[in-house]
Amino acid sequence: MSKKVNLNDKHLIVLWAACQCGGYFIDQISELTGLIDDTVRSLLDEMIEFGVIQRRAFLDVRRLGYVVTRYYLELNQFGQSKRGLILEFLKHHKSVSYLTAYNDGKTLQIGVVADDHHESRYVFEEMIDKFGETIESLEFHIMDEMHDFGVNLLGMKAKHPRVLSFKNHGSDGKCLRLRVKHRDMLSTLSGWHYKHKKELAKKIGRTPSHVTTTTNALKALYIYLGDRFVMDTPKTNFHAKTLLVNSPNICKSFQRRLIEYVENEPALHYIAVLMGEWRFEIGLTTKTEHEGNSAIDKLKSHFQNEISEFSEFQMEDFVKVAQHPF
Repeated sequence: MSKKVNLNDKHLIVLWAACQCGGYFIDQISELTGLIDDTVRSLLDEMIEFGVIQRRAFLDVRRLGYVVTRYYLELNQFGQSKRGLILEFLKHHKSVSYLTAYNDGKTLQIGVVADDHHESRYVFEEMIDKFGETIESLEFHIMDEMHDFGVNLLGMKAKHPRVLSFKNHGSDGKCLRLRVKHRDMLSTLSGWHYKHKKELAKKIGRTPSHVTTTTNALKALYIYLGDRFVMDTPKTNFHAKTLLVNSPNICKSFQRRLIEYVENEPALHYIAVLMGEWRFEIGLTTKTEHEGNSAIDKLKSHFQNEISEFSEFQMEDFVKVAQHPF
């Protein structure tokens, strides 16, 4: 096992502020934390160089007609012996945008971005065909909404918390058609993690002003919603879990209250609303396992009469993130 990276409270407050600012904005982070610019830059660069955090574009690719699906694949005993081959296949699959291993590698969370529902279903059938003898169970859910509040390991409260969300933006249901330069920018944003826009400009051979103009155009279309910081928790001594919550309460009021609860609970940093049934995916990251268990107990107690099923998965390996088929 590789050596864990130890982060101190200064690292964590900078990470929290970077999530609030949504990028590598030294002056804004300094203002939120009270640390001088050079200290902020040094701490942020350390976390990026250690591979603990990655700055990634937050994209709503559904606006382009893509279907975003979450798969949960549980391996049987035979499948665990073939885990390396399965991971290698999924890492290089063009439709797989996200891949994380949980519970000692027994469970894989797989994010799929497909051209349409037919292709999304084809990925499901392809996994059954290729790995059927290794699978204990396989379920999938279309993602409807995603709200990212940022990793918050110090229980900080922002005056104006920044929330990255994709949901319905009141479009007429038609798929947007992009110019080549916009599609090229999306391809670069989704497939490469970066510190600041100057690096993006250098990678695509354009000027920083071109990057700013193009990303602003994508923001106006509600496709590029800003930047998020993804934490590779298995490289640290912190604890991360994904929670799956089912509710028999088929009403918007429960959904709204659950999203508000996650937003105001520091241990919980994102929530995804999954279509097809009242199912929610919630991300949890804490300093200690005890803090994580306490946060889970608190969530269960708060909604004790409204949750019909509850599952939790301990994160073990962060394999792949944010690669979209543009």
